[in-house]
Amino acid sequence: MKKNFLVLGLAAMSLFTVASCSSDDDLQAGMSIGSGDNVITLALNPGGSGMASREARPVTSSEAANNVDKVVVKLYRLADGNYSLVSETENGQTIYEQDVTWSQGTKTANVTLKHLAQGSYKLVARGYNNTSTAVSFDEGTPSTTINWTATQSTGDIEEVFAGELDLTVDAEGKVTADPSKTLTMNRRVAGFLAYFKNIPTKVGDDVVKSVRVVASNKATKYDIIGGTLASYTANASSATVNGLDAKSPAEENVLCEFAMSDATNWNGGAPSDESYTFTTDANKVENSVLDGGFIVPFGKVSGKNTLRVELMAAGTGADEVVKTYTVKMPTSYETSYDICVNHFYSIGHKTSSSGTEGPDPGTPDPDKPVDLGNEDEITLSLSDAWDVVYDMVVD
Repeated sequence: MKKNFLVLGLAAMSLFTVASCSSDDDLQAGMSIGSGDNVITLALNPGGSGMASREARPVTSSEAANNVDKVVVKLYRLADGNYSLVSETENGQTIYEQDVTWSQGTKTANVTLKHLAQGSYKLVARGYNNTSTAVSFDEGTPSTTINWTATQSTGDIEEVFAGELDLTVDAEGKVTADPSKTLTMNRRVAGFLAYFKNIPTKVGDDVVKSVRVVASNKATKYDIIGGTLASYTANASSATVNGLDAKSPAEENVLCEFAMSDATNWNGGAPSDESYTFTTDANKVENSVLDGGFIVPFGKVSGKNTLRVELMAAGTGADEVVKTYTVKMPTSYETSYDICVNHFYSIGHKTSSSGTEGPDPGTPDPDKPVDLGNEDEITLSLSDAWDVVYDMVVD
């Protein structure tokens, strides 16, 4: 990959002016433009005001963090109502670079477009973590629309960002865009967090063996450009369900599960205390358990709670559910709701992966893990780290 393509591209453009052209072949679009006129800025928007790096799963708070280390861009030409892919090199000249150098924590990077004929174009980009091989991308066949999808083949759902920008090239080769020449990549999955304390050791005579969070459906394939995301503008009012292969009838999905054998008072499955205790560090409330990750958004399932928390005990065959907590939306207290793109569903409140008082010492926002020893209710959480973060209610 040409790591210095931006510097070289700008230097090359500065050498070409109309006055220096000696033949009609030299009078190619893009050669008389000023420095920077054809530079497009790529920006990653994880949400909130931070650009913290996260090494990998699990998600340990609702803060704005990501582990993107690869960005791919593609340029499409629009002619007669149809899009066609512009190759990196056309007529022996480099038009743009598809692979963009992007290290974890990067905020922006530049792409230079050169030698483009007059007309309309669309630049599309996706950002993801290249160490995972479980996510595959499909750019489809461009026609009147462009539709990119991602599919999680194995393992946990991975975070993917994507965005697009419409461009216009004038007769001199100058690129313009409305409202600016910045292509912003937004998160294309949803997130969740599960944070519990005071987990009861028994329900009646049954010993609690594990605690799990269950979703009412599951999808692994999702739109990242076009399709169901055609009108998505990265704000709460444009909430979108972009999962494409959620099952009908619904296929329930265990998002995470905590084994009580990890408790310090498990005692071989014969605990004597009322609640389980755990060894915790300074980043978690004492005797709590914490996990989180990503979900491919899916639509609500009629007649089913979208999320629920279950206490499991050993059964005669498979483990059996001995207690269920319904997870409600804050404010509306709905139990059946869509899982939407770039929304964060937090069962328990935690805004920082470091410590238990939030990221700003001046305005503490302390951790509030859900108390499973409380018979009344539990609530989903809402924060500004993503488009929308819900502190959910649990009954």
